Amino acid sequence: MKLMQMSTRMGIDSLILDNIGISYSEMSDQYSQIGTITFDHTYGTILNVTNDSTKLLKQKLMRANLSTNFMNSGKLLTNFVFDMTSKVGAYTYKGSLGEMDLTAVNKMIRPLLNVEVKSGHLKQIVFDVWANDYRSKGTFKMDYNDLKVNILSETGEDGRREKKGFLSFMVNQVLFNPGNPDLYGKYTVGHINKHRDPSHPFFKAMWQSLLMGIKQCVGLGPEREAKLMNTADRVEKVVSGVEKAKKLFSGIFKKHKTAEELLKEEKEEEAKAAAKIEEKRKRDREKAEKELEKEKPGD
Repeated sequence: MKLMQMSTRMGIDSLILDNIGISYSEMSDQYSQIGTITFDHTYGTILNVTNDSTKLLKQKLMRANLSTNFMNSGKLLTNFVFDMTSKVGAYTYKGSLGEMDLTAVNKMIRPLLNVEVKSGHLKQIVFDVWANDYRSKGTFKMDYNDLKVNILSETGEDGRREKKGFLSFMVNQVLFNPGNPDLYGKYTVGHINKHRDPSHPFFKAMWQSLLMGIKQCVGLGPEREAKLMNTADRVEKVVSGVEKAKKLFSGIFKKHKTAEELLKEEKEEEAKAAAKIEEKRKRDREKAEKELEKEKPGD
């Protein structure tokens, strides 16, 4: 869109990228930390780089086919298509990310989300998204296993952030999917439908959209995420000691009752029911006796 706003006409048939390094950094509003995404050793071509209206009448699309190392680890292949005549900046992008150790993304997610990957092996990511100035929609598939994360505390005065052990355990055991497909063979596909903040630059809009797909694939959809964020502080306050932790555990993971305990409960319930019936009978007898007392002899 900046190209279309230039006063000078320009037309480049093919632009060759040869070993380019790309870095995008973002400041977290919540944690005041800077997260960085890097695309190292980038190669590719950008075709039909022009703002010439006569050329765009024949071919309105600018295409970019790129190959890069994401976070200097997994091989990322991406294909962009930009509609140069669109009034709303329409474009699409699709691609794949190959095998990598997921701890490589900590440089990005630790400052932005206050979460770090403890372990995880990515097999493949495949995404297909169409977008414009206002919204992104698409599909996101992520095949992985052995995922575990650490939830971190906010930065202390010494600049360190400690691991929230119990909350991390709960997230890994209850909320997160350790793999996709899961242990029962169910495969989760992320469905992207993200409103674009007008102040977000291109890379941030992409990152926010792909993050939505990532969260869904690991089991942290919008409802689960909201529940986790709303209850995280309460859980941390409750679990201030071992005894309180045990109480919380017993409330979440209830022990199966023995046959003797179930039989005892059944007898107690029967005794309570019998007592209620007897109490009602007693009230009915007393009422009947009072009514008889009101009657005159011989009536």
